[in-house]
Amino acid sequence: MSTWICTRQNELTHHGIKGMKWGVRRFQNKDGSLTPAGRKRYDDGVVNGNKYGVKKKFYKSYMDEDRVLEKGKHIQNISKDKKRDVDRGDPVYGAHTRHDKNAYAGQYAKGITDWGDKAIINDIVLTKDVKVASQKAAVNAFMELYKKDPKGMSESIGRAYAELDFFHGIQKFRDWNANRIANKFSKKGEDWVQSKGYLLFNQSMMAEKESKARVKYYDLLMKKGYDAISDINDVQTGYNSDDPIIFINPKNTMKNVKHRELTADEIEIANARYLYDEGIKKKGVKDIIDRDYSFAKKYIKEVEKKQGITDSYAKNQTRMHKLAKQYLKDHPNSKMTYSEVMAMLDET
Repeated sequence: MSTWICTRQNELTHHGIKGMKWGVRRFQNKDGSLTPAGRKRYDDGVVNGNKYGVKKKFYKSYMDEDRVLEKGKHIQNISKDKKRDVDRGDPVYGAHTRHDKNAYAGQYAKGITDWGDKAIINDIVLTKDVKVASQKAAVNAFMELYKKDPKGMSESIGRAYAELDFFHGIQKFRDWNANRIANKFSKKGEDWVQSKGYLLFNQSMMAEKESKARVKYYDLLMKKGYDAISDINDVQTGYNSDDPIIFINPKNTMKNVKHRELTADEIEIANARYLYDEGIKKKGVKDIIDRDYSFAKKYIKEVEKKQGITDSYAKNQTRMHKLAKQYLKDHPNSKMTYSEVMAMLDET
């Protein structure tokens, strides 16, 4: 340990650790990244403000541990133009909290219909208990594969990411974009790969044509006993979702119950409720600047009046917020955030 010694009045002398160099920390490289010893010592998954691919301010306490979604639980999925058949085998993106169901039946479905397509709501039920990997387990499995084949994994992720880009139809741009992403993995280093690199990989999983990296990853997770992972992209970008899930083994864990096309009214009210949920987070001083809450409050009243809905969503949510505050007051040692308590209440 280092020692501070007072040698005379108003003078302090510092005796450091033998061999220590000024400005260089014992568990860090010169660029500030953690050494293997440092990573072991400070194994909290936080790298450059990201915890296992999730920005710290968006990280949820449920991500710390493996968890189980019980058999019989109903999952909502929104698809374009046709039924989302779980027997296809490829991953199913699902919502199970009220906030997330409104987000996808509102914002996501609106995006589909704005392009002239049909938004289909799929009711899917779990046929067995589904084990969801913690973020640490999800990222560690990814790193296990990446270290074995960094070139193959990064190139596949690059192609998948480029496939989802708005300009993917322009082949030269698509090739350039794929190489750009692949090169990031080779140049940025291991800390970047396990944080922002994993987020890029998570985003790329929706690609249909390029799936080599995704298939290898899902196979490894299933060998480890997992059936699902968190969709961390939607947690921290776009929808600000509570707990979106990617079901990686749908054929063996789920079955279709029913499906139908969403009506324009259903999309409109779901979107209004989603915007209200997001707006209320900015109630108070923040609303003076961006007016999100003021707009959302007015908008949902207009939609409810137009559709003849008498059960006020805003009043119901006010009651929920009071319950959430009371829960945290009664459970002072809870690790759950306010939004996580609201998500829990959504399911009751």
